[in-house]
Amino acid sequence: IFHQDNAPSHRSQMVQDTIQKTLEMEVQGQSAYSPDKATCDFGVFSCLKNDLRGKIHAHIHELQNAVQRSLTKNFPDGFHRIYQKWIERHQLCVKAKGN
Repeated sequence: IFHQDNAPSHRSQMVQDTIQKTLEMEVQGQSAYSPDKATCDFGVFSCLKNDLRGKIHAHIHELQNAVQRSLTKNFPDGFHRIYQKWIERHQLCVKAKGN
């Protein structure tokens, strides 16, 4: 699965053509941005912000290790719980007919 957001740079015709031709993937339509359906926005980023706030990392590997520790601490079951919530949020959206 390849997922990207609706950023203007990602929607450009050149990017769309490259994805279709180079990656041999069909480009699917994306709903308008909605934080309640954006997995990382309602689950991951807040935990990372809390754990990394105010800390300085001199090297990229230090930051990578800090991110890994945060994810392991906050999501011991991996991202299963987050994906379940994501599915539930989409089901609510479908039930509400997008409203």
